[in-house]
Amino acid sequence: MFFLKHSLSAYLCGHLHTNFGRNLKCHHTSEQHQFSSKQYFQFDVHEVMSTAVSNGNCSARTESVAEFWEWEMGDWRSARSMRILVIDSGHVSYADIDFRFGSRDVIVVPTFPVDSRFMLRSSDPLDFICQETSTTHLGTVRALVFSRYKIESVTVKVYELHYGSFHLVLKKEMERTSGKGARGAMYTFTWNWRDFLDDSPDRYWHQIEAVDMSGEVYLSELRPFSVNGLSAKVSWTWKEFRVMGCQWNQL
Repeated sequence: MFFLKHSLSAYLCGHLHTNFGRNLKCHHTSEQHQFSSKQYFQFDVHEVMSTAVSNGNCSARTESVAEFWEWEMGDWRSARSMRILVIDSGHVSYADIDFRFGSRDVIVVPTFPVDSRFMLRSSDPLDFICQETSTTHLGTVRALVFSRYKIESVTVKVYELHYGSFHLVLKKEMERTSGKGARGAMYTFTWNWRDFLDDSPDRYWHQIEAVDMSGEVYLSELRPFSVNGLSAKVSWTWKEFRVMGCQWNQL
């Protein structure tokens, strides 16, 4: 609440390592005060830091809700963790990379659609509604691929979660649209996003598959998404809940 009240843009802090778990993430919001429609993030001071500030897109918006995400992660010294943060059309996504077992030849970071568990909740539904006619924003699946070797193909896969099982409903090859001379390349695929409108924020999941010149296959994390802009719940273990979910100040 203190961060929201004082319009804090970024909070640089120490880290909790991984002794308490790897899902140390918590969403904070306040509707008691009228703040500017900014979006806030907290990152680990031992990792690469980034901050995104985005203004509301619709003049019809009457309520201003401030929100703040805590995204704790492991450290580099002990856990060999690194985070890549991407801001794509105002939507924030990230990928945590584990280097404990060596370096990575290929790193895949999906940038849209965003993970429905960790998106900015008070702003995203409005953004989706206001930008419905934007084919550039909603009409493409997008991903960044960083590779040491030549990439032969990048494919998007969309799964439907049904009674605890994943069923493939879409598999299409993506097109490289940028990245000449850069270390990372953007791949996109034009899709009919209306096919995935659903009241459940975790019915549909997506994954990006990259194949390099040697035939090696690299997969991004399987993530839920919601084109409705609905947010899925963050699940904690008991140890993670004691750190991130318990309101110690109230107790």
